[in-house]
Amino acid sequence: MLVVAAAQALAPAIRHRTRPLMMANSDFGTFGQFGRVDLFDEPPTVGGVVVTAPATLFPKQLEQPAELAKKATITPFPDWASIVFAPSETGDLIAAVFVGTALLLGPDFLLAPAGIVSDDGIRPGFALERVVGELIDGDAQWLRDRRERLAADAPLKVRLPIWLLFVAAGLLVERLLLVAFEDSSFVTSIGICACIGGGLLEVIREPLPTREERDTRAALDVSRATALPPAATLRGRV
Repeated sequence: MLVVAAAQALAPAIRHRTRPLMMANSDFGTFGQFGRVDLFDEPPTVGGVVVTAPATLFPKQLEQPAELAKKATITPFPDWASIVFAPSETGDLIAAVFVGTALLLGPDFLLAPAGIVSDDGIRPGFALERVVGELIDGDAQWLRDRRERLAADAPLKVRLPIWLLFVAAGLLVERLLLVAFEDSSFVTSIGICACIGGGLLEVIREPLPTREERDTRAALDVSRATALPPAATLRGRV
């Protein structure tokens, strides 16, 4: 009986002390809205410093922009006619030299990694030398050598006009690449890399024999054939 009486006497005090855990507090917010429970009637003190939440006026403290947002500017596609037919500058001529030389060498350096390069290859400049040479002098010795698939260099009077023709074509291709990439330095770099690749492939390409080398090899074959005994004599010895 004494225990029951004591519990009844202490029940109001216990309910009073546990009230802040279950109800809202006007100073620190409500439990249902912010999902938190205030355990202290007053802000706690740590080392003599009162720990309180900073004052805030959110969302009133947000500042509005000083001006209206501007619509994003979309860069229009460049006018290809104004780029292609623009006056040529020094950078354009330098790029045209490299791009034109790359066109003259051909795209074999791009096809070589795939192993689809033939013996003759795709060499526009080399093929055009023979066409121009036929127009200038069809009976030239270097043309006869090329018809017999022998190594022969075209004369300068044939190679120079062809190179200038490819440089002019390189200027047009350079302008078209400039329309696509919009960077003249990048276009020049493409031409330089293509010249390096095409030039290295020409260096490592298996050379054709010259007329002297072919005649010397044929003479050696004849001398070996005459030095050997006839096949019938060999069979008789066996």
